[in-house]
Amino acid sequence: MIRKALVLVLIALSPQVLAEESYYDGKNTLLCSVLNTRQCDINGCQLVAIEDINLPRHILADFKKKRLSSTQFYKTLVETRINNVTRLDNLLFVSGVDESSKQAEDALAWSMAIAEPTGLMTLTINGDETAFVAFGVCVPVD
Repeated sequence: MIRKALVLVLIALSPQVLAEESYYDGKNTLLCSVLNTRQCDINGCQLVAIEDINLPRHILADFKKKRLSSTQFYKTLVETRINNVTRLDNLLFVSGVDESSKQAEDALAWSMAIAEPTGLMTLTINGDETAFVAFGVCVPVD
């Protein structure tokens, strides 16, 4: 009896079953939380506080609206458009360009990679001569 129950559990947890019920498919809204950040330039990278680079702690990825949004430190809505969503095996890749500045040197390109089934997230933000790398985790929201 125990062996039969164990077989049923293993079948239920098989990768094919998990893939069919994926929350990380680029269709479900995700809430991503940034845990730590680094600032990089041609000389290398250093750990920085998220508040020092004005990055939101929590980011909502709404794939139906094709938007990333967040409430910033002073309750100001920060939003950017999702340009690309690609899923390869157990990774969801999401990217875009924030063109909120009229000057090309102030524009930022960003990219997120979200792993399934853990939801671990890597976010890179690239600008003129500087890049930021953030590590965190994403969870599905209803």
